[in-house]
Amino acid sequence: MGDAEEKEALERLRRLLLSPEQARLTELDADLSEPARLAAHLRKALPLAVKQSAGAESRLGQALAPILEEVIQTTIRRNPRLMAEILYPVIGRTVRKAVWEAWSQLIQTVNGALETRISFKSLKWRWIAWRTGRTFAEIVLAQTFVYRVDQVLLIHRESGLLLGHETRATEVAKDKELVSAMLTAIQDFVRDSFDIAEETPLGALEVGGLKVWIEQGPKAYLAAVIRGNPPAELHAVLRDTLEQVHFEFEPVLQDYRGESEDFATVGQFLLGAMRYERQVGEEGSGPWYALALGLVPLFLVSWFGFYSFQTRHRLAVIQGVLDATPGYHIVAVRDRGNYLKLEGFRDPLASPPGVVLGPLADRYQWLEAELTPYIALHPSLVLKRARRSLAPPLSVRLTLNRQGRLSAAGGADAAWLARFEAGAPLLAGVTAVDARDVVVLKTRSELLVAELTAWELRFEVDQAELSEEQTAEIAMVAAKVAELNSISRAQNEILVVEIQGFTDASGSRTHNQELALRRAESVRAAFVTRGIPPDVFRVKGFINAVAGGDRDRRILLAIQFQQP
Repeated sequence: MGDAEEKEALERLRRLLLSPEQARLTELDADLSEPARLAAHLRKALPLAVKQSAGAESRLGQALAPILEEVIQTTIRRNPRLMAEILYPVIGRTVRKAVWEAWSQLIQTVNGALETRISFKSLKWRWIAWRTGRTFAEIVLAQTFVYRVDQVLLIHRESGLLLGHETRATEVAKDKELVSAMLTAIQDFVRDSFDIAEETPLGALEVGGLKVWIEQGPKAYLAAVIRGNPPAELHAVLRDTLEQVHFEFEPVLQDYRGESEDFATVGQFLLGAMRYERQVGEEGSGPWYALALGLVPLFLVSWFGFYSFQTRHRLAVIQGVLDATPGYHIVAVRDRGNYLKLEGFRDPLASPPGVVLGPLADRYQWLEAELTPYIALHPSLVLKRARRSLAPPLSVRLTLNRQGRLSAAGGADAAWLARFEAGAPLLAGVTAVDARDVVVLKTRSELLVAELTAWELRFEVDQAELSEEQTAEIAMVAAKVAELNSISRAQNEILVVEIQGFTDASGSRTHNQELALRRAESVRAAFVTRGIPPDVFRVKGFINAVAGGDRDRRILLAIQFQQP
């Protein structure tokens, strides 16, 4: 046999003996080098390895503990609401268990204190306690409440759709879908109207003899319609019911798409919240002197506690009102008996504290305000400071947007426009100025006409008499009318000022026409008393088409020049 034949025979023998192992090694190398194949093998073996390691030794747990702790901490920091929703069905029961243990201890203390009190009512309650096997304190607390849950509604929190509804057979149920929609609308109205955060829930409503208690959950909330005076323990019942619903229907609530069939069995959980308690009839019993003597210290302590609470609440309201007023930052509010002391900061352009507080400060003889002056950047005060500093003519209107841009519009002379462009950027709170809408008036006559036609005087409803503030304002305007009259005479022209009185459309047309003319005549008489000739003025009355609005109850001036 030649060498070639021997080598071929040896190769066949080698393949015959080693080919299975070589194929296995090739496959193993592919498994280790390809991540997808390695992950598939690990997915099959990892659960068994973890299970065996957990039962045999703790090294795997020690190795995974830091990783799991870091993952949990990161998850809580990124989305604490998710962790709260996960723990919601469990943590509520744990907290209530601790509260119930504390409540049991309180009942034991109250029971010991009440054991020494003797009256006909207490003897009756002791008999009930002995017959029912409950403590005397529990019977006393139970006899003070009378209530009945008439309806229970489960409502999806995000969509406001009704998920479940239970009612007593004796109750005439209204449109349950409408009730759930109205509850959702009321909650949205309260949040939008009073600027309440989304996370802040609406807890209760009360209309007549009905109360609606609302318990909020992560995905749904429970609304119970109650008659009478329910005990505080009913909150725990409603919360427990809501937690059971979240626990049993968690997958459906997580991805709810409006299918009511998913909650066909939720009624059995809602029935647990249909609680009621009937009060045993009371029998009158005369007061005992020992009991009354024991209640005197309790009354004094209660009165002092109520007075302290009332004072703290009043001071908190006062501080809240001042802090909500532009130009105030209150550090402390102190009740000194007959006077109120305020400490903090106040912008000089802000309204005085007495004006801001109004009736809240009436119970004090005076206010002592230690308020350090500071410049507030609230837009209303920035605009007020700009008007005082720049003194724009009546024909110019200043506005300030949220970005701090101060804009001027109207007619003014070149001197005021230059003063505006130079001084406005220096004002605190002004980031930019815009005078593109200012029309430069070249003559004094043009400026006076622009100011007088831009001026308006507003009235209260059904009023034509001038107040002291209106009279002072007219005095300033009368000086401009007199100056314009002098200029027109010098130019051989006759000035005619038409005083236009306006009313809104509320009331009869005859009355409104008379009211508009009386307003115009009041202003005309005020001008005449300041030395302006009566023949300069004409009066007219107008009725606006829309009812209401103080802009409809006003006086405007129209200027004309006639040749002699």
